Amino acid sequence: LGIPWLVSILLAGLVAVPVGAIIAIPAIRLTGVFLALATLGFGILLEQMFYTQNWMFGPTTNGIQAARPHLGGLHVGTDTGFYYVIVVFAAGAVALSMAIRNGRWRRILRAMPDAPLALETHGAPVNVARVIIFCISSFLAAISGALTASLFHFAVGGEFGSFNSLTLVALVVIITIGDPWFAIISAFSLEVGASVSSTSGASRWGAGRRLS
Repeated sequence: LGIPWLVSILLAGLVAVPVGAIIAIPAIRLTGVFLALATLGFGILLEQMFYTQNWMFGPTTNGIQAARPHLGGLHVGTDTGFYYVIVVFAAGAVALSMAIRNGRWRRILRAMPDAPLALETHGAPVNVARVIIFCISSFLAAISGALTASLFHFAVGGEFGSFNSLTLVALVVIITIGDPWFAIISAFSLEVGASVSSTSGASRWGAGRRLS
């Protein structure tokens, strides 16, 4: 539509905010695994019913063409340049998460999983906080999806399978170190680790170990 790339990325995040609120309103009564199942079920519903609609990825497997940024003389549209663009966005997401974690809501966020009733007794807006966290998470997830589309030049529904979330949850549960390193190490092990293990050098090393 002729919208500048950075503005379109931010708009993609904002579009997902009301969706996050819609999911949060019925889900805030749930906790733990039931909350995870509710959000996963919404993802499956979206994938099965709406991915093929024209206002999403479309009925074909071609998807929607997605451009990369052009910033004057900076070659950010290349693979190497776009890598640094993603690094900047990742650093911004970490900074935002840590600011929320260590800001005014620090005690509310830490107490919500353990004692929500005690918080409500003291007048803390637990449900409001949960809805806002859902909206912020949706904003970051949508920006991540838009960056993924730009990375591969196309937004294809196959890149956003609902059950991919189970892998992310498993990694976050396994890696038990503090914020924000558990998320960074999870992403590193999922993407970089898998890429390294699939190289020909790693395959030859594994074959050599088996022969020895």
